[in-house]
Parts: sequence; structure tokens; C-alpha cells
Amino acid sequence: MLDSFPQLRMVVAHLGGGTWTQTLGIAKAYPNTYFDCCEIIEWTQSDNGPTEKQLAQLIRDIGPSRVMMGSDFPWYDLDHSIDRVFSLPILSMEEKERIIGANAVDILGL
Repeated sequence: MLDSFPQLRMVVAHLGGGTWTQTLGIAKAYPNTYFDCCEIIEWTQSDNGPTEKQLAQLIRDIGPSRVMMGSDFPWYDLDHSIDRVFSLPILSMEEKERIIGANAVDILGL
């Protein structure tokens, strides 16, 4: 679909929900594709989840301006998820703040 409609903006939930290699492939092939980091942000605290550094590096590789917060309500506590974003290493405070709100405004045209 993205090949047929190159101007279409698509938001992919959960940073793609697949392997991060697939996520990066989509991000590189389709510059009008954006991602939310709902749910995955909570996985950084689990035994089988990515580390905060790994998640931050994926966001850095995609481009922080292409990632926005998602709530995944009612499954996760939004305040806690926001705190998790602010705890990510590597990313600047400005990038984290944009992930929390301004990126969605820009991407979705709010």
C-alpha cells in the first residue's frame, strides 16, 4: 500500500511489533512511516524485554522525530509509561519531550 500511495502517512503501533530488523527496514524504505512506542516501553522492565539502551538505540536509528507516545489504554498506566520514556538513555530531553507529545501533533496534524 505504501508503494502505491507514497504520500500516505502511516503510524505503525508498538514499534512494528515484530523484529527490530523488520521495523528498521520499514523505517528506511518508507520515510512517511511513523511509529508509536506504546506497550514496548513497558517491556524494558521485564526479563525477556529489551533494555532501555536497546530501545533508545532503536528509536535513535528510526529517527526520534518519527516516534510518538501511545497509551495502549487501559492496559498500561500512562503516567508510568511517560516516566519510562524519560528514563531512556541516549536520547536528549528535547527528543523525549517530542516523543511524549509534539511529534504526535506534527505527524497527525493536530
